[in-house]
Amino acid sequence: MLKILSYVEPCNIVADVGCDHGKIGAELLLHKVCDTCIFSDISEPSLNKAYSLIKENELLDKSKFVVCNGFGGYNNDIKIDTAIIAGMGGIEIANILAAKPKNLEIKKFVLQPNNNVVYLRRALVSYGYKINLDEIIIDDGIFYNCLQVELGEDVLSRDELEFGRTNLNKLSPEFLKYLEFKLRQLFVILENVMGTDKEEEIKNLIYQIKNVLKGKKNKCKQK
Repeated sequence: MLKILSYVEPCNIVADVGCDHGKIGAELLLHKVCDTCIFSDISEPSLNKAYSLIKENELLDKSKFVVCNGFGGYNNDIKIDTAIIAGMGGIEIANILAAKPKNLEIKKFVLQPNNNVVYLRRALVSYGYKINLDEIIIDDGIFYNCLQVELGEDVLSRDELEFGRTNLNKLSPEFLKYLEFKLRQLFVILENVMGTDKEEEIKNLIYQIKNVLKGKKNKCKQK
C-alpha cells in the first residue's frame, strides 16, 4: 500500500475506486495528501466497512460514498485529481477505464493490477494514456505492479510492454527478484509445454528475461 500512497501527489480530490474497506483513502486523508476522498465500490457491504473506518477516524466531513460499478455513479461535474484502482485484475481495470464517462475529468490514475499487467499496459496505450511510472512491488512475498498514468500519447517497446518502462530503467532489487522468480517459473512451464504451440512463446519470454538480466550484469561491470 505504501507504493500506491507514494504515487498520489498532494491534491484536492482523490477517488478510491473499488475501495473495499477504504484503507487507502483513509491513509491519504489522515496524512493530508488530499482534501476530499470519494469512496466507491460495487458492493454496499464493502462500502459500509469503509464508512465505518472513516467514521472511526473522524473523517466523514472529508469523504463521500458511492455504490457503483467503476465510475458509473460519479457526478460528471466533479474534477478528480487522482483516481486509484487497486486490487483488481488487469482486464477488469482496463474495462473500468474503457467505460469511464468521457465528461468525467480525471487528471491522473494510480493502478495496481493483481494480474494481466501486460494486457493492461497495452490497453492503456490504446486508450490514449501515458504511463509515467510502472514499478514492481513485493507485499507479503507476492509481486504486484503499480502504475501511475495520465492522458497522453505513449509508445512501448516489446520489453516495456512485458516488464514496464520504470522497472527496466531502475532495475530495482524487487524487479530483479521478480525476473529470477519468473525465470524459474517459466522453466517449469517449458517442461510441460514442449512440443505444443506454447513452446515457442515460453522460450521467447525466457530469452527476453535473460537479456534484461544480462543488461544488468553489463551495467555493473561498467561501474
